Amino acid sequence: MSKKQKFDIVFTGKTADGMPLGHVKQKAMELFKLDAEKINQLFQPKAVKLKKNLDQITAEKYQKILTHIGMVVQIKAQVSAKKSPENFLQTSNQQLSGMQSNMPPVAWEQWKLAEPGVRLSSSIKQNPLSIVDCQLTLAPQEGNIVNAAEKPVQAPVFKFPNVDNLSLSSVGEDLLYLDEKPVALKADIDISHLSVKALGGYLLQEREKSCC
Repeated sequence: MSKKQKFDIVFTGKTADGMPLGHVKQKAMELFKLDAEKINQLFQPKAVKLKKNLDQITAEKYQKILTHIGMVVQIKAQVSAKKSPENFLQTSNQQLSGMQSNMPPVAWEQWKLAEPGVRLSSSIKQNPLSIVDCQLTLAPQEGNIVNAAEKPVQAPVFKFPNVDNLSLSSVGEDLLYLDEKPVALKADIDISHLSVKALGGYLLQEREKSCC
């Protein structure tokens, strides 16, 4: 698992434009809890690392606080030793020197330049490729390569129904003809024996009430 990138907070020794140097030093003393002598050592014309090994979010928070009191700081990403170009070249040279020390001496006097046009690689005889019992055949020059049983099955073609007998009704007109509408059955119900009770009265008569 690769390590997350780390960052350093570097103070450039400069103050923000328009910020008095004495005011910035006083704020730095209050922030870092240092005396005037150590604060004066920070405000020198050279870069000083204030914080190291911070993640990006924490580094941005420190930068915002220090910038607010007038200190000009920078966020610099740490360069891994494995990824440093100088370290890479040094390691590569050491590995090359080790390889050369383990190699047998080469008799350069036995080497010579080939004539122009001569192949440098030696001719190597290769055995022809043989296919045994491959059960392959050649199809005729005309026609399909696959057999009828190998052809994909095509989906049936959808056939649209005949809509010549259909028509559009006018706006607001019933969609059904009279002979297409359902016939409503009329029920002859005798309700002459029913009556409406007075407001606030009981719906049940005395003989209909439960005895319990």
